[in-house]
Amino acid sequence: RLNEEDATNIGLIYKDVTAQDAYAPYLMALVNQGLIWANGMGNFNPQEPADFTWFANILIKNAGYDMYRYDAAGITKGVSTREKLLRKDAAKMIYRMLKTKRLEVVGFSDGGQNYTESDKTILEKDYELYTAGGVMEQNEFSSLSSPQSTLGKKEVEIKDAGTFRISDEAMRNYLGCDTEFLYTKENNTIVAMALANDFTQTVLSLDHITYDGSQ
Repeated sequence: RLNEEDATNIGLIYKDVTAQDAYAPYLMALVNQGLIWANGMGNFNPQEPADFTWFANILIKNAGYDMYRYDAAGITKGVSTREKLLRKDAAKMIYRMLKTKRLEVVGFSDGGQNYTESDKTILEKDYELYTAGGVMEQNEFSSLSSPQSTLGKKEVEIKDAGTFRISDEAMRNYLGCDTEFLYTKENNTIVAMALANDFTQTVLSLDHITYDGSQ
């Protein structure tokens, strides 16, 4: 829900958005973080499709960059800048943004703001999730070298990465596959796994998705 101040401000920022619109709280969250802006005419145009520039700018700003320095973030690398943004490109850009180390302002000089690169990626700092990858060599039922597994319940072994717990049993179907995954360090549990370079086939644990009104 919008607080009283945001409920008042959103009507001042956008002529075509009201506090009663279902998407208003999400829009104001982006406005308050400086990630989105009015189009210069006081309209949000909620029914218009998002284009590449609009979407890319939000992700790039969230990483601490701007549209004039976006190449350094690599978020849009290899993505078509066509007016109509494809879903596969949007997913690729979001994933790259999450794996980017955010630029943070550390001071000011005659040349403007001074930045430093965070020691953690956005995934690590904001969500405490870490990335790794490798071939799944073994799950709790079988291994590549023999039909017998030495692992415990809901465990998998990833070559050169180690042993992890899985949060969704469907993840063990990746036996023998080259994978990329997100995991928590607290209990070494994989919360999302995809075939490497093919994020159209992804297993994600819904148990690890939460919404507290701010994230």
